[in-house]
Amino acid sequence: MDAVMLFREEIEPRCAYCRHGEPLSEESVLCPKKGVVDAGGHCRSFVYDPFRRTPPVQAAPDFSHLKDEDFSLEIGEDAPPEDGEPEHAAPEDTAAENAASEGD
Repeated sequence: MDAVMLFREEIEPRCAYCRHGEPLSEESVLCPKKGVVDAGGHCRSFVYDPFRRTPPVQAAPDFSHLKDEDFSLEIGEDAPPEDGEPEHAAPEDTAAENAASEGD
């Protein structure tokens, strides 16, 4: 049964994320074919195991250019007043009105 390609076709082979190898430390891997090898090495028996590969850490976003005002929720002049009537009825009100009109 062929595996479905979920990743790039050309994964750089490394013993650190080979299916056959067992990690001993960050720098060395125990390979059943070659013995103890460098984690950055590879051989022709390499089989990619996506669960062994740790993706690179993304750089933290720079928020230094933002101000405190950027994080506040202020009501603008265009917003309706808070104590006014709602423009549409609540779902419970419409359900009660529908039930009352069905009884007529």
